[in-house]
Amino acid sequence: MAADQNPIQLIRSKLVEAGGRKGLMHAFRQMDRNKDFELSKKEFKTGLEKIGITSTVGDEAVERAFKLFDHDDSGKIDYSEFVDSLTLPLMSANRRKKVREIFGRLDKDGSEYCTEEDLRSMMNKDEIEQFLKEFDKQGEEDGKISLQEFAAYYCKIGEPMTDEEFHDRIQRDWPE
Repeated sequence: MAADQNPIQLIRSKLVEAGGRKGLMHAFRQMDRNKDFELSKKEFKTGLEKIGITSTVGDEAVERAFKLFDHDDSGKIDYSEFVDSLTLPLMSANRRKKVREIFGRLDKDGSEYCTEEDLRSMMNKDEIEQFLKEFDKQGEEDGKISLQEFAAYYCKIGEPMTDEEFHDRIQRDWPE
């Protein structure tokens, strides 16, 4: 692959090849050498070297990829940025839009997380517990669901579906 091709596409394909979407947390932890749940530029580059990406795309493309992953320009890539960069693009634009729309309805307080409090008006305690159990396992198990965790779930189950099947499924899961 030439250095001018999209480095995120290559990173995504290498990580999927090496362990699929379930391997994202593992890959992130392997790259996060100091275990601070953020990737420095050096950790990111070293991690990509280990899976053979740097030699394939070159240092400039790795630098571009780092900037693309670092959504908040903090100089570090946190797990949410890592997963968002690699997972949401796997969905079509229509699917991403639908996932964001549904998540926005669930996130009643606008905190960018769906919590038990957000869900109380639409689910009973057992349903909330099941929801958190199912969706919270997509990333950190912290009792709240981020857009990235929500999207990762639908990316995983929606992969074999047509867009129409995906739309029907998400509408069935979250009727208005």
